[in-house]
Amino acid sequence: MDNKQIAHDLAVSKLYGASLPTDKLIEQYRQYYKEIYECLESNEKPKPTKVINSPY
Repeated sequence: MDNKQIAHDLAVSKLYGASLPTDKLIEQYRQYYKEIYECLESNEKPKPTKVINSPY
């Protein structure tokens, strides 16, 4: 699977369940796709998530 397919799949998964009008849905998909694809192409490693200890 190439980076274009991965970017597409991840962009679609981010939009799953969105109840946006069609034009906004397309706009959001294109934005997500571009961001994800650029990240994949740059071989940027994801930043680790910070864990915050709960006082409970």
